[in-house]
Amino acid sequence: MRFKENIRVIGIDDAFLDDAYSILIGVILRGKHVLEGVVSSEIHIDGFDANDKIRDMIIDSTYLKQIKVIMLDGITVGGFNFVDIKLLYEETGIPVIAIMRRRPDFDKIDTALDNLAEKDKRVAIIKNCGDINAFFYNGNKIFYQMAGFDKNEDCEFVIKKFSVNSIIPEPVRIAHLIASGIAKRGRNIT
Repeated sequence: MRFKENIRVIGIDDAFLDDAYSILIGVILRGKHVLEGVVSSEIHIDGFDANDKIRDMIIDSTYLKQIKVIMLDGITVGGFNFVDIKLLYEETGIPVIAIMRRRPDFDKIDTALDNLAEKDKRVAIIKNCGDINAFFYNGNKIFYQMAGFDKNEDCEFVIKKFSVNSIIPEPVRIAHLIASGIAKRGRNIT
């Protein structure tokens, strides 16, 4: 898989709005420095609508044909609303990377899922997302899952290309900043 120097990537992160909803922010960057667009949606906390909302957010955007990679901050948004990255890739045709700062503690996740409905469905999504890979970059270990890439090296190339200010790639880092700002503003209004 070859990527041009200034490929467009969408980074997606979330923030809680209230006890029922979380906001999803998608940031489209061209190269690692040019912000081209922002898209958004809302999902149910601990729900099952993350894949549909992310897919629709991307497909309905004016950037669909230009986006070459989808980057997520892990496979969970809105609490335990899991993103099935393989399904997201199948539905959009765009490779997906889920970045993690540390390896998930599956024992803790399993215990937490005991408190939610349809645990088996959630566990199936986790398993469908595949192996957790890791590599070192700038002295840090970066964990990730991927869908739609032929080789780990291609995925790692994209992560490195967009990791400028931290181990979290810029599209995801900026999406996090925007989502957090919106969530804080929302809490101050109510």
